Order: sequence, then structure tokens, then C-alpha cells
Amino acid sequence: MQHIPQKIFCVLLLIITIPAKAQSLLPEVSTASNPIWYYIQVQGESERQDRVFTASGTQVLGQSMVMASNQTEIDKQLWRFEKTASGNYAIINKSTNKKLDIRYDSSKSISVGLLSDTPSTEWKLPKNSSYYNIQATKSPSGGATANVYAHQANNWDNRNYVIMFESTSYTSTANSLFHFVVYVDFTIEISTDAKPVWYVISSAKSGYENKYITEVESANNPNVNFALVDLDASNAAQQWKVVKKSSVVGDTRLQFVNKATGNIIHTYSVVDNAFHYVQSTTDLNASNGWTTHYIGTGQFEICGQETDGVTRYLNAAASTQTDPDLFLEEQSKNTAFAWAFKKADDAYSSLALAAPDAVRIYSRNHQIVVDGAVDYTVRNLQGLQFNRTSVLPLGIYLVTVNAATTKVVIK
Repeated sequence: MQHIPQKIFCVLLLIITIPAKAQSLLPEVSTASNPIWYYIQVQGESERQDRVFTASGTQVLGQSMVMASNQTEIDKQLWRFEKTASGNYAIINKSTNKKLDIRYDSSKSISVGLLSDTPSTEWKLPKNSSYYNIQATKSPSGGATANVYAHQANNWDNRNYVIMFESTSYTSTANSLFHFVVYVDFTIEISTDAKPVWYVISSAKSGYENKYITEVESANNPNVNFALVDLDASNAAQQWKVVKKSSVVGDTRLQFVNKATGNIIHTYSVVDNAFHYVQSTTDLNASNGWTTHYIGTGQFEICGQETDGVTRYLNAAASTQTDPDLFLEEQSKNTAFAWAFKKADDAYSSLALAAPDAVRIYSRNHQIVVDGAVDYTVRNLQGLQFNRTSVLPLGIYLVTVNAATTKVVIK
């Protein structure tokens, strides 16, 4: 195989689906001891589109959402909402623990947002179509009484995209319409013997988002140890715990251990034509361990060094595709090199169930046949998953269509 600069293929496998778009809702009220953090994001237009409230010293600016692993910078863009005694809101920044306030800037003749320990105003969040306005309950000294609605400024006259305030004449414009995006901490929790944490790991490539890394056995290609298949709450072969490669301080390498088999995803691969097929092993010490790089929006790159000294990145690819001409930079979000981790219980909580009476399951010519369902899994009694088209040896197999599992005997 000709090595590709920057990223080198390690094949898992396959396909499908489209994420739903979230509805804009009021932020949930929280406290310092149990905070719920949000981005405050403007609808905006042109260069002001999608900017978020960001603490910058004592100022509040509209900046692009941080998509890096630098938590210090992320915290400047996170806010929580407390109810005041009068039923309004106090809006508190995570980085500074200061509250959103309003003041009059006489040099620019505008009212702007700032941070304060003792703010002069509280906040209302009136609904405006599918967005919200952010309204100060009190105008600042020197400022126009009507200018109390948050507005994403442009960079004219060196305003540096400050959050300024306008009257009701601007409240229906894109730069005064906001929504609240809940922040999700995507830190991968490390398992211990006393506290295992099980994840399902999906591809972040468009069209692959609902497919999860699953340990399988392929009769068609013995090099295939893993495939991307549909989420299945009864399938332990698609659940993984993350453990440290070593106890050495500063060693960030990880291992991924399968719940059904105890196998780990090996950094060693087998070359077959255009692909490096990822292998499995039972020996935690045999693998060099994997390094995860957070690249934003809940996505990670996963790479490991093989015995030949080459660092290769996990890649989701169909076994039929040829070696592509790719040159990928770092932070390749939404590509075949990007992966998302979800705690298994959270992922399964939204899993829809199929109607079992619409499905017919039987064996034919040492293969499992399922009529009435497109997505299903085939496993042996040890939990090892097989490809759906596999010619199977004699034995008992478990066929799962969503939450319903049926035993099938291959004679």
C-alpha cells in the first residue's frame, strides 16, 4: 500500500443516517453546585452569523465557537442561568464566575455587555419566533432607555464584535435573535476495575453517524475483526471500556476493551491490497496503545503507532473502495477519521424498537435469513458477532432485531 501523507488507513467498515436538528428552548435553570452550561449563540448574518457570547477581560464579545481541546478557552464561552427573586435571570460566565451586566460606552455612544460581580440589571428572555431576545431589565446610566436588547455588533469603528444593545426596532433582526446550545463535556472517562464505564463508538462521517464499532467474525474475510453496524442494546460486542495503557505519569495512551470478549482493538494491522485491517488481541501489553485527539463538536481522531514505527489513524471505509487520493489536515471533523463516544446507557435510551410480529427469522444453507427487517445482528452464544451474509458453522445463534432476540439453530 502507498502511504498517504498525514493520515494512513486502518479499516473498520460501513454506513447510513441523518441527524435531527435540535429545537431552540429556554435554558434550564441551574446552580453553582449543579451547573448546566450553555453557549449563547446568535442567529446572525454574514460575518456575525453563529457567534457566541465570550468573556474577554471584563467585556463580552461575539466570537466564533471554540472547537479545540483547550478547556480554558471553551469556559470563556459557557454560561449558566439562575433565577432571581423577581423571576428574571442572572447569567453567569464559567471562566470568571462573574455575571452578565450592561454599561454605557460614552466613547462609542452605545451600551455594551460586560461582566460584573454586582450587576446593575437582571435579564428576561422573551421568545421571538423560534429564537429568543435577551433583554436587560434596566438601562445603564447615560444610555438610551429603550436600548436594552442584546445585539451582535459588527466590527465597524473597531467595535470588535462587542455585544451591544438596541431598541425593539431591532429585536426581529437576525443579529438580535439568540438560542441556547447546551454544552456537553466530551471527556472520555477512564474505566477502573471498580468502576467500568461502557461506551459505544460511532463514526462521525456523514452517512455513518448511527453505525458503531462492533467486534465481529467474518467468514468472507478473516482479516475483518471489526465492522460498523447499527446500535443494538443487547449486543455487548459493540460496547467498549477505555483503560490506560500504563500507569506512567504523562502517558496518555489508551486501550479499548470489548465487553463481550475482553479483546482490545490492536494497533497492529494486517495489510490486504489497499487496506490496513485493524486486528484484535487479548493482550493489553501487545498493543502500543491509542492516542485520542479531540477535534471539536464531540469528535475525536484515534491514532496508534504500529511495530513498523508508522502512526496510523482509525478510518471508517467500505471494503470495496479503492485507495483514495486524500490529503487530510488535522481536525478533520465529519470525515471517516472522526469518531464520537457515547455512554452506552445514554445511547440506548433513545433506541427505537421494531415490531417483532413483522419479522420472520430462519436458517437456509448455513446462513441466517431475516425477512421483514433490514437491520439486525447475528451472534453466537459467546457474544461474538458475525456478518449477516456469513456461512455459519454448526451451532446455536442469537438473532437480534432491535430489542427482540431469537435463537436459531444451524444444523
